[in-house]
Amino acid sequence: MMRSWLSNFTFCVFAILVCNAGFGQEATKWTNPEGKEIVGDFVRMDGKVVTLRLASGKELKVPLSSLSIESHLQALKLAKPDNFTKELVKAPEVVEPAKLTSKMSVRSALTSPFEDDPSIDAFMQTFTREANRGNVFVVWHMMPPKMQNDMSAIISKVLTAAGPSAPNQLRKIFTHLASVVSKKRDWILDPDITGIPIPEEQLPEIKNAWPSIVGFLTDMSEPTIWDTTSFKQENIPNFLASLAVNAQHFEAMKTPDSPQLAYNIVSQSADRAEVEFSVGPQKFPVVQFQKVGKVWVAPEIMNPIRKGLDGAAKMPMGPEIASGFGSAMFIAMPILSKLDDAKTKDEFKNTVETITKMIPPLPTPADGMPGGFPFPGMGGK
Repeated sequence: MMRSWLSNFTFCVFAILVCNAGFGQEATKWTNPEGKEIVGDFVRMDGKVVTLRLASGKELKVPLSSLSIESHLQALKLAKPDNFTKELVKAPEVVEPAKLTSKMSVRSALTSPFEDDPSIDAFMQTFTREANRGNVFVVWHMMPPKMQNDMSAIISKVLTAAGPSAPNQLRKIFTHLASVVSKKRDWILDPDITGIPIPEEQLPEIKNAWPSIVGFLTDMSEPTIWDTTSFKQENIPNFLASLAVNAQHFEAMKTPDSPQLAYNIVSQSADRAEVEFSVGPQKFPVVQFQKVGKVWVAPEIMNPIRKGLDGAAKMPMGPEIASGFGSAMFIAMPILSKLDDAKTKDEFKNTVETITKMIPPLPTPADGMPGGFPFPGMGGK
């Protein structure tokens, strides 16, 4: 009696195990996109075809395209279970570009904010006011007219010599940069990729400023800026003003407690003055100003610029400019495109390492401009 009972019990257990095991796989429900359901054991997946074993023992081949999304994923998990036990790598967050709420117009930037024949005090009041509102183009209006004309001529010659495709290529550079900075922020800020450690307490401030960086690069890729007519000498001031207007994005990064640029007139006469600038507690060396016509200029700043313009005017503006520009674009475009298209962190890191090997170390920037002349966001803090 006992032997018969044990025999029956063993047979029942064996039958249950066989029925539930399905040769090592649990019978599973599968559905098509319309919701129609079948039950079968997963056997294998070959390419885009799943093989199921039905209750009758017959094997059925089902194309993945015939399965619902849920069953498609179920097949992938059963075919490669190890892939679903690994920690998923989070994709970088996409950062949308910030919009300038009070964008200065190009026409406004081109209009000199200075009074006609101002005193040194009135001149400095205007300069610090415009600098603190993010108008970097105020520096253009601080140059003598001849220097403005010479600078426009040289910039036009260089950009024109780069070739007819230069405007569009430069626009594409900014387009790629905007895309990379928008889509890959988390990887850019990862010290494991860049090799640049960022203090944890600074990350929130950097991330808050990121939309403004994306906004600047996005606005810089605006096609109207890079129209071929922009590179004509008479249009260079307009071109530079367009760039300066977009630089207001950096002003938007400031917080309410950000220090402001201030000045102190140490000494003055009818046509000369000594001015000390400060940004918050940071003070800069005294700058000498003198009046040239109706404009106050700082010789220690303008003289090096004048020397650079004179040197540039003597440079040949021939095929070597186009060749050099073409070589730079030949290298830059594929790298930026690869950064933009990178799907994994490792792929992005490898491209960054390639760039790092190609670029020589940059010199450490001095505080402020030559002679200790500060400008918020451009040397001064």
